[in-house]
Amino acid sequence: MNLFSHSFRSVRWRVSGFVAVLLATQLFGVAPAAGSESDDIGPYFLFDGAEITAKHEGVFQRVVGVSRRSLKLQLGTETAVVPIRQLQGYRTIRATKFSPIQANIEKMRAASLRIALDRRMAELEFGVTSSIRQQESALAMDKADLMISQMALGPRATDAARQTQIEEKSERIENLRDVMDDYASDRADDLERDAAAIDFEPASVRDLPFEYEYDSLADGLEFKCVISTPHTVEDGFLAVTVRYVDVRQPLKKLQALELHSVGRVGKKPRKVTVEVRNLPQGFHLIGCTLNFYAGGQEVATNLSKNQSELNATQLYQHFLGEYLTQNRGATRPPGFMLLAPRDQLRRKLKAAGLQQDIFAKIDPSGGIISLSTDEAETREASPPIHSVMRFVRFFPGLREGNAVESRVKLKLSDLLE
Repeated sequence: MNLFSHSFRSVRWRVSGFVAVLLATQLFGVAPAAGSESDDIGPYFLFDGAEITAKHEGVFQRVVGVSRRSLKLQLGTETAVVPIRQLQGYRTIRATKFSPIQANIEKMRAASLRIALDRRMAELEFGVTSSIRQQESALAMDKADLMISQMALGPRATDAARQTQIEEKSERIENLRDVMDDYASDRADDLERDAAAIDFEPASVRDLPFEYEYDSLADGLEFKCVISTPHTVEDGFLAVTVRYVDVRQPLKKLQALELHSVGRVGKKPRKVTVEVRNLPQGFHLIGCTLNFYAGGQEVATNLSKNQSELNATQLYQHFLGEYLTQNRGATRPPGFMLLAPRDQLRRKLKAAGLQQDIFAKIDPSGGIISLSTDEAETREASPPIHSVMRFVRFFPGLREGNAVESRVKLKLSDLLE
């Protein structure tokens, strides 16, 4: 099951205004008549979330899926899989959303990563190890030659000079190992002293959802958690937004985003590990936000901010108030609000006929007066259509800001766009 949620421009849902285009193209659907079964749909979780967009060919597109080396982007009514290397950056838009379930993110841990330092040390160790192996190979050949001479000519044939050379080579190899160990220890101490010389004192951070210990040599962050959902969801991914300060520019707040594929998630907790790399060495972590997505839509979690639990009627009334406020004085046709995941409705829509024309008469309160499949209203909509309409609600048509009785024509396929 994929999940549905919708975003709006503001972060505070109680005072936010909605953009009419967003309402018309993404949130709206056809509402059931008053007294229909839709009141038992829910509960819904209303929360402050985020739209993740990626810049591709100069345009920011919404991210609806994540794999190891690519992202799935929403391009109008189509989707496209784009390699991450072809993207030109991310942009996060904070928004008010709702979803029909709440996921749990628990057992959170974070650890510093010394990526650049570890890489340099690994490269140095590899070079030294290669040199040692070459010297050990040459030493082994010298020992073999000496052994052959002794076997052929007897112990008295031992060459004292050659024996001395073998002992000296063995000692050089051991000394090289000791120098490498001392360098690794001294290098870390030197870097610690250099970081202290910057005179940056990290302050405690209260809004982190996990414990974190400052590391002046860190240039990355490893985050671990477990995720579970009350119902199985597909194509899940986690967005980890890290807010930090570069100690060399302590007055400037910076941000990094890492997207990580989770796949299918259900009641059994799923372990997740996310690494955030390419941070400045000695960065100071000042905040971290976690957002979980499934089926291309954000899902509320136990970490979501400003979260409220509403039934279908309360959710509709909330958005209706915002719709009327946003369109004060405007004249416009009815719009529709979809209350269920599009993927969940897809089978119902196919059974009802995706290209079937529907004519709906809407009263000033948003209730359906009639549903028909012809403009003359002589053919009543079929039971499969009514089954689909159970999951959608109308916003009334407006004339100069006043709700009026109106009519609208649409196809069931419109609900999937």
